[in-house]
Amino acid sequence: MYAPSSGLNLIMDKNAIFKVSPTNKNDYAVIAVRGGRLTQDDSGKCIDCNVTIRGGQIYGEREEHYGTGGEGGHGVSIDGAANVTIEDMRLYQNWGDGIYVGTRAWYKTQLGCRNITIRRCEIQDNRRNNISVIDLGIDEDFNKGLLISDCYFHDAKGTSPQAALCIEPNSRINNPVLQVPSEFTPCEKIYLKNTILESYKPTDNNSPAVLITAGNTGYVAGKNVKFENCEIKGAFRNESGVDVDRNYKPVTTNVVTAKKGTVYEKK
Repeated sequence: MYAPSSGLNLIMDKNAIFKVSPTNKNDYAVIAVRGGRLTQDDSGKCIDCNVTIRGGQIYGEREEHYGTGGEGGHGVSIDGAANVTIEDMRLYQNWGDGIYVGTRAWYKTQLGCRNITIRRCEIQDNRRNNISVIDLGIDEDFNKGLLISDCYFHDAKGTSPQAALCIEPNSRINNPVLQVPSEFTPCEKIYLKNTILESYKPTDNNSPAVLITAGNTGYVAGKNVKFENCEIKGAFRNESGVDVDRNYKPVTTNVVTAKKGTVYEKK
């Protein structure tokens, strides 16, 4: 289902289910929110998206999938969008991520997401990550990034990195619009509150509750990332380093509770 930048409100009964049919495709989304911030209009200002998705369930096809590779196949993919709210949903057993926040063609001229809200959602048992944050905080038109509140993310498993939450910006080398001097642009202004993030294997660093990384290159992956009143059950892997080109400080994390795992930052 494609949700264009038209002020769409998709409201579903809590028992409504999108059941994904088996496929061998590895690059799809059950609901795709696209078009709002993929380009700029004539004034140079970014175009809003203004989409709300509330209620219902997305039941993926990971158990029936008849391909073997790939990392796509998301429940909801938010691509270059601004002003998007997802609430009161359950997303589970997708071939890729439960929710993907990024862009469709990050290496070209497309802009990242802004003002995304995810609340009161349960996201579980997705093959790659329960939620991946790939592209936030590109320009100054908006001062809000991503808010996650009152959610439960758990039991991602199947292919690396298998995280409840993964913050991992894509490379932006040679981007003609963004003109960034360094390889990675951090995902900015991410705020989680009253949320449980639980690993499939709480004692295994290869199945983290939280992963913040830029491919272990030493670049900053997240900037202004805050956890408030969250419960983290599993490894908290902050592999975000120092970006010498931009002099960003490593991500700061205010973690209030960590259970059954380790919390550490890469030095």
